[in-house]
Amino acid sequence: MGTDKALLHIHGEDQLTWTAALLAGFCQSVLVSARPDQATLLSGSKLQLIPDQHQDSGPLAGIVAAIHWDPAVAWLVVACDMPWLDTATLGQLVKHRDYSKPATAFVTSKGPEPLCTIWEPAALEPLANALKTGQHSPRRVLEQLAIRELVPDHPEALVSINTPELLKRARQDFG
Repeated sequence: MGTDKALLHIHGEDQLTWTAALLAGFCQSVLVSARPDQATLLSGSKLQLIPDQHQDSGPLAGIVAAIHWDPAVAWLVVACDMPWLDTATLGQLVKHRDYSKPATAFVTSKGPEPLCTIWEPAALEPLANALKTGQHSPRRVLEQLAIRELVPDHPEALVSINTPELLKRARQDFG
């Protein structure tokens, strides 16, 4: 995309701020996991940064950093580049959470969606092991675990802005 997707303006504010506000209705606190070089994203923000400890490991490093931050709680992990995400979709995820599984995740035609998932403390070991072995895909970790799988009522809510065309469509939808 050529720019940090957290800074994209779609809903009249940057995606990081918009996503944090959406999550605030479901979480006691909202924290942001980011690489150390992304710390400036939070300048002027009240959000707390959880720095990734593993460089060049993508979202998997952020999930591991979050669980390490407080390994006694579950983490509702959401990517900041999902402008169609809504309270109904997050509500569905939270309502059907299975505490006995390492994760509760939506499953689409692409497989489990790791960036709109509830990760339980039990997921830390398999996630950390994936990092140690050079695997950087949280989706692959979910595929290897016995997770609670959900079919999203609104699959379009899980679409990420990964192309200029999707950014244009989102801006048209939310103008």
